[in-house]
Amino acid sequence: MRALKLATLFTILMFIANCFVFNSIRIRGYGKTIELFHPAFGAADSLVLGLFVAASMVSIPLMGIIGIIGIASSKRLGRNALIMGILCCVLTIGSWEMWKKYGGMPAPGKEGPQPVYHQAQ
Repeated sequence: MRALKLATLFTILMFIANCFVFNSIRIRGYGKTIELFHPAFGAADSLVLGLFVAASMVSIPLMGIIGIIGIASSKRLGRNALIMGILCCVLTIGSWEMWKKYGGMPAPGKEGPQPVYHQAQ
């Protein structure tokens, strides 16, 4: 039960961090977000943003799995496990939707930059 409580706390903290970073990316763009991190992290600002985004992509599925485990074990652990499992699942879905919408995942119908077939003269 302690592990589930700790995982739920981690899920809540990651959701809050995702909200901050992805909202900053949505409003300012990647370049301005990196500049926002510069006073705190110095020259490693883009590395920190990259590590955060990678950690977010790894933790989102893990949070969902932990939520499913909490829901499945609620019969043995009680109502608190059910509530924490549902909370983990809901926050995981919210984090995933924020990542898809603001974190840089391309939409299914959009194409990337068009290739250049001739050189400028």
